[in-house]
Amino acid sequence: MKNYYYGLLFLMAVFCIWFVPLYIPYGGVTSDSVHYFRLAEQIPHVTWSIFPLGYPLLLKFFHLFNGDWFWTGKLSGIIIYIVIAAFSYLKKFHFRETIILLMTKIFFYSFFNIISEGLFLALMYFLFYYLYQFFEGNRKGVRFYIPAAILVAIMFSVRYSAVYLLVGMGLFYLWWFVKRRKEINFFRNDYFLFLLYSAVGIGVYMIFNYLNFGDFAGEKYRAKPYMTGIGEDFFRNVVSVFNSFNPVLGIKLQGHSPMVFAVESVLMVINLIFIYFSVKIWRQYFRKNEGSFHQLLIVMGLVYTFFSFITIFFQGIEELNIRLLAESSICYFFSLIFICFKEKRYEKPLFWLAAFSLIFNSLYVLKVPENYLKKKNEIEKIYSTMKGKKYYFIDDKDHVRIETYRIPIINKEVKYEHQNMNEAMVNGSIMMTKDPKVFWILKDTVKQKREVVYSSQLRQK
Repeated sequence: MKNYYYGLLFLMAVFCIWFVPLYIPYGGVTSDSVHYFRLAEQIPHVTWSIFPLGYPLLLKFFHLFNGDWFWTGKLSGIIIYIVIAAFSYLKKFHFRETIILLMTKIFFYSFFNIISEGLFLALMYFLFYYLYQFFEGNRKGVRFYIPAAILVAIMFSVRYSAVYLLVGMGLFYLWWFVKRRKEINFFRNDYFLFLLYSAVGIGVYMIFNYLNFGDFAGEKYRAKPYMTGIGEDFFRNVVSVFNSFNPVLGIKLQGHSPMVFAVESVLMVINLIFIYFSVKIWRQYFRKNEGSFHQLLIVMGLVYTFFSFITIFFQGIEELNIRLLAESSICYFFSLIFICFKEKRYEKPLFWLAAFSLIFNSLYVLKVPENYLKKKNEIEKIYSTMKGKKYYFIDDKDHVRIETYRIPIINKEVKYEHQNMNEAMVNGSIMMTKDPKVFWILKDTVKQKREVVYSSQLRQK
């Protein structure tokens, strides 16, 4: 298929990334989005470091041209998405493959929401470009290891988990050196220098954190793991690990009901089908090619998955999902898509799968469409009458949003609570996006009640 069709598909994706979130009840603004806005507003006087400063710095820059944090997040995301495609086209770096990659669920999830993953995935894409050029013999010396190491250091400033990728690249190097020990010196080759300078860059940022915040990677602010829920979520975390090979579907359900278990079991079967084809493609390719670059991506993806899974037992993070395993997914998708196009296999099916991913993921997040901008305007108008607020507290937790869905064929109704679409959470995120200095509190222990915004005050009468 001609580049024209891929360009058209990309333009459709840009349209969806810009407009679809405007009709999601929460507008793509998550609790983490508010944290990023708060950090960005505090720069250069940041006093805490649970999140690294790379993404907030980007938001701070775009905020210079726009005084609204919501539109700042939207603008930065759409520019990042366009830059990836423009780089591929101008550099003649596998444009069609890149467009297919941009149609996968991890990019839609990252750019429908205002989160750091979009920037991180873009940096990973550029890192892959340099690694690909290195293994193809097109970049050597400082033209390779300096820009590549800088990218790794910047990635760590966006997400601390970048260190997992560095560990994966280091483990690959040990294996790669054993294969080629007669050809290269362990300490005197470009790849080793890339790893060394990458580690130095990460180390510099960690020292910066320690000197300014008293910790290396926000460990002082991390919550303890919820050990009571780890057993219940174990199956779902395993499903998520397998789901990292699925380029389209990444459905996340709340609770542990029989219906949820049934849906996730079906998803597991679909995931296994994608894994089967992935292994088949890799095996056939490696029979004919050394494929060091693709072997590197596989190792990076698996190592990242392993450490992400282990992290659950040491930190109070959410269960594994599209977001937490996006870095593993891009390793697999990048490799598989590039191999398929190089081998001239599955090109048309991949295009139509990409088109389906665009349509499905856009409609999936629009399952409960609402005009976010109208809600945003209403809440900001109410909040504009309030002065001196520092805290936000949900005082009407029983007011939840339950949606009813009818399953085709079996004609069964399922009631489901969308926690991130509950009015108190949506209203609170809008209010705190307008004024990031306001903190969300879980207990109403503030003595000066006039400093607290209660969710019932923002609720529309």
